[in-house]
Amino acid sequence: MVELDGGIIMKKEKRRDRLYDVLSVFLGLASLILGFLIYANNDANGVYISKVLHTDVNFVEMNKKINSFFDSFLKFNNDKETKTVLGEITYFELENNKFSSSEQFVQALDDCTISYVTQESDMTFSIVVCYDSFDAIYSNLENVEVKPGDRIKGGDSLGGYQEYFKALFKKGDQFVQYKDIF
Repeated sequence: MVELDGGIIMKKEKRRDRLYDVLSVFLGLASLILGFLIYANNDANGVYISKVLHTDVNFVEMNKKINSFFDSFLKFNNDKETKTVLGEITYFELENNKFSSSEQFVQALDDCTISYVTQESDMTFSIVVCYDSFDAIYSNLENVEVKPGDRIKGGDSLGGYQEYFKALFKKGDQFVQYKDIF
């Protein structure tokens, strides 16, 4: 009887060890995948891995697919469409080309050139910004800090606003929605 109990105890320990082995492998793989996804998100252009492996790798498309999967799978913000630009700049689309941001000023979406600035009759400003792949017209701005001909870096302030600012985006000869510019 004593030997039988020892055998039963050994079987339980083997099952437990097998369970720990399976869980360890699963958690190890999950950690590797999560670590890679975090790296790919933080270094979307693959600068570090390109230097180490001497190859041209970027993760921009993969990040877009992963973000769109989770955006469609997990709907947290149903009333406002949120788009992240350059990983830091977020415009919240309110309605009819009206936007707000996390700050009370409008940030340039990318490196750009200011081509036109005018003051409207209601004392707000409108500006035309030329990015590399599209143009943008911002209006309802206050305290505009730029002038025509200025080269602005992505993330720099274009001007402030009160409740919202308006923006139209143009690729080539057609106006496009905010979500379609990138």
